[in-house]
Amino acid sequence: MWYEKMSELRTAPGLKKFVKKHTLNFLFEYETPKVVKVYSTRLGLINRTVQLLVLSYVIGYVFIHQKGYQQFEQAESNTVAKVKGMAITNFSQESGTNNIWDQTDLVIPAETDAFFITTNFIQTPSQKTSKCPEDRNVGFFAACKSDSDCPAGISINLGNGFMTGKCVNSTGTCEIEGWCPTENDYRPEPPLFLSSENFTVLIKNYISFPEFNVKRRNIPDWMTTKHIAECRYHPEKDPYCPIFVVGDMVKAAKENFSSVARTGAVFAFIIHWDCNLDYSEEHCLPKYSFRRMDSPNEKIAKGWNFRHADYWNDPNGVRRRTLYKYYGIRFVFMVYGKGGKFDPETFAMNLGSGIGLLGIATVLCEFLMDFLLKTDAFRQTKVSRIRDDGHKQPTLERMLGKHAAALGGQPINPEMEKLDNGPTRFSSKDHSRNHLTPEDSDDEIAGLSPHEIEALLNRRQSKGAEELRNSQYSLPLMPAKERTKESHL
Repeated sequence: MWYEKMSELRTAPGLKKFVKKHTLNFLFEYETPKVVKVYSTRLGLINRTVQLLVLSYVIGYVFIHQKGYQQFEQAESNTVAKVKGMAITNFSQESGTNNIWDQTDLVIPAETDAFFITTNFIQTPSQKTSKCPEDRNVGFFAACKSDSDCPAGISINLGNGFMTGKCVNSTGTCEIEGWCPTENDYRPEPPLFLSSENFTVLIKNYISFPEFNVKRRNIPDWMTTKHIAECRYHPEKDPYCPIFVVGDMVKAAKENFSSVARTGAVFAFIIHWDCNLDYSEEHCLPKYSFRRMDSPNEKIAKGWNFRHADYWNDPNGVRRRTLYKYYGIRFVFMVYGKGGKFDPETFAMNLGSGIGLLGIATVLCEFLMDFLLKTDAFRQTKVSRIRDDGHKQPTLERMLGKHAAALGGQPINPEMEKLDNGPTRFSSKDHSRNHLTPEDSDDEIAGLSPHEIEALLNRRQSKGAEELRNSQYSLPLMPAKERTKESHL
């Protein structure tokens, strides 16, 4: 059959006809999948339940909660803080220390994207470079009993200067050359600047979304100068006021200001922008929150502190300094900004992904059908087998030859294959029959599974191998004249 087709295609008219036929079929034919409706309560409920879950996820989470129809951009940000406030102390005039302190004295050092407010400090006044005993708090490295314990020119880690090679018996420590007297490390109690709890901070935060050409700041346009001067931030009463009270921020972080003021702490000043730019830009406003970043349970190097010195010359021209060890609260700005705007491409991608997820219901039901619907009628409806007419028609014996190993039986006699070359067609429509007639068609033989063929054979092999051969192939008798003629050939 295939040889005749190839011979036909070798000719020009045949090739032209072949190309024309398949071109027209390609242009004017439409293919559609075959649909099999399965009426099953269990499968139907499973299918609709899974589809409902997928739709809830796509609509509720992807599109509503995550705004899957928008394109997003992270904000670029910069923040400035201005602190206002004053404090008073009662140092003696002999100490040379001020008793009136304002933001210039207590808000140091100047920082970007952060600010520091002093709550306590330790003062070591009027130091000068000279020789003096090392501080006993340095530890056993500075302790000595003789000059041999103090090698000259050696600096002790955490010490205050270089050893001179002498041991000071009155203190039991080595003599050093450095800023003397050594630093005082006794922290005042209670903290000196508890009044800094009432300091106010004006926050100016600027953000931009370059992709969307949008610029915003935390001070709304509808606010007046008078309102800003009088307002104080409150999460419910005035959530957009840009002026914050230090004590309120510490309280919002669930901490006690008096405890924090002793050793200092680090707090996060969080500014969160979540802007839906499909609406007016006036609705793009920040939200504030606060939390402590360091742990109050630390045992070593607890809190936040740093040192600072003021230098001056005494009347004799000697260079001196006053050393301060500042304790306080450091607020670090953390700005999180996101802007979203409708984007057709993003919407189409998420919609397509959601539609694709609906296929989970189909895959699950296809998997469960083999367990829930164990019927031959379903398999015959779901699966259609076709054959190529250009090849020899499948017969029972040929199929058994292919599946002999799978069936675990004896291979079929190859000589019986010769009988398949004739024009005789056989059928197995009636599996209960022990005989195949020439009028039957063998279409259903091709649709039999190996186990179905095995069952058919078992019924027929019970009569013996020879009887099985005679019962499966009932060849039509030829007229006597044709048999005589064939015998002579």
